[in-house]
Amino acid sequence: MFRYLLSRFLQSLLVLWVVVTAIFFMVKATPGDPFASEKAASKYVIEQNNKVFGLDKPLLVQYGIYLKNSLQGEMGWSFKAEGRSVREIIAESFPTSMRLGLLALAIAVVIGTPIGVIAAVRQNSLSDYIPMSLAMIGICLPTFVMGPLLAIVFGLKLGWFNVAGLSEWSDWVLPATTMGLFYAAYFARLARAGMLETLSQDFIRTAKAKGVPGWRIVIFHALRGGLLPLLSFLGPAMAGIVVGSFVVERVFQIPGLGQHFTEAALNKDSALVLGTAAFYCAILVVANLLVDVLQVLLNPRLRFAAS
Repeated sequence: MFRYLLSRFLQSLLVLWVVVTAIFFMVKATPGDPFASEKAASKYVIEQNNKVFGLDKPLLVQYGIYLKNSLQGEMGWSFKAEGRSVREIIAESFPTSMRLGLLALAIAVVIGTPIGVIAAVRQNSLSDYIPMSLAMIGICLPTFVMGPLLAIVFGLKLGWFNVAGLSEWSDWVLPATTMGLFYAAYFARLARAGMLETLSQDFIRTAKAKGVPGWRIVIFHALRGGLLPLLSFLGPAMAGIVVGSFVVERVFQIPGLGQHFTEAALNKDSALVLGTAAFYCAILVVANLLVDVLQVLLNPRLRFAAS
């Protein structure tokens, strides 16, 4: 068990290094200069700015400095937000993005899981066909389409919610629902598939033969194995919710980290782009590592293989 966890931890560090390195060189390969677009900026001013931020050094030297600073927790200073460090911007805006992501994930789990379980228990009935058809529609409808639709219907037409900003608690509903419904569709289909596989196992048939009530079989015998596919999907779901938050925060004008990332990309603020991308990458790697650990703890076959 310890050897498996150590192996997964080292693999996660390798993945983090590879991704951060790829992001660094891709950002550096992007055409444009963060200071060249400044109004009335002379060539001398641009050269001095490049010198201050170390952009005049060779690319490999910049990469070495970046890795060294990253290991020390230093992400540099934003080129556009004067006097503000990347770490300060992340610390200020990430709690908003995290709260939005957790709300969306909670909506996805609370809505998608029961629907999938019910569809599996009542296979080949209207309780199966209708929810799974809606789930397929939800999967095919991306967040950048669903978000404006929800804003138009529930914000502009019905006037139930504000469509921009976070002035009150109800302003979280539309953006969280936009992301949550999309992943609720995935959770519903995965829960159905996992439950159908578990309900066809021999120990379930044995329980039925002993006269165990159907609800007890579902809750105490089938759920643990049937919901394991959902646990495997938590890592990719978190990754998708993080990426989707960039779009949703832009649509609903939420002052989260995704909003800063898109603005940094548009303004060619490579320091903020690098810091934000590396920070999100670290979170996703840690999330996937935790999911792997939970899978080993909850799945006896994996626990035996890891021992």
